[in-house]
Amino acid sequence: MSDDYKFVREDFDDAEVLYKFTHDRILQAVYSTIDDAQKKKYHLLIGRLILKNATDTKLEDDIFEIVNHLNAGIDLINNQSEEINLARLNLIAGKKAKAANAYEPSLKYLSAGIDLLGQNAWEENYPLTLNFFIETADVSFLMGDFERMNSMVKVSLDHAGELLDRIKIYEIIIQSYIAQGRLPEAVSTAIEILGQLG
Repeated sequence: MSDDYKFVREDFDDAEVLYKFTHDRILQAVYSTIDDAQKKKYHLLIGRLILKNATDTKLEDDIFEIVNHLNAGIDLINNQSEEINLARLNLIAGKKAKAANAYEPSLKYLSAGIDLLGQNAWEENYPLTLNFFIETADVSFLMGDFERMNSMVKVSLDHAGELLDRIKIYEIIIQSYIAQGRLPEAVSTAIEILGQLG
């Protein structure tokens, strides 16, 4: 939670007034006095405000702050389009965390996004859902969690309609075989997918 709070006061001719806690413990003490239900409301409100005022560049820079606030208030969101938008933001955050080798946070964002998409995700949001499952499989592979990776890969292959959608999935499978020293399986999988590509 950021310790800087900016407010625009009408009585100051739209001047920006910055309030800052002088010490983290003061912030923590104030935060601890707020009950959990109110915390969720405040987090959701803060996340919505930051998102509303974010430019494309600012969105990329502040993606973790925005998503962390919105995810903290996720239970209070009851609008499907906002849920899908938050899922997309979680995907951006998950990819950015993965790129920074922060695999645990990446997995947290990706899991939150998958949960937001719901039970009919493959039918209603196929490209987004495929992207989530591929990213989760990739992060799981990078973490050495081959069990989760295999689970994500299996579901992805069961739902992937187009051959080109399967390429990235097979790439993860091949990399995992190589990482595990299972070279014959890596080669046979590569030959199989190359055969499908003609």
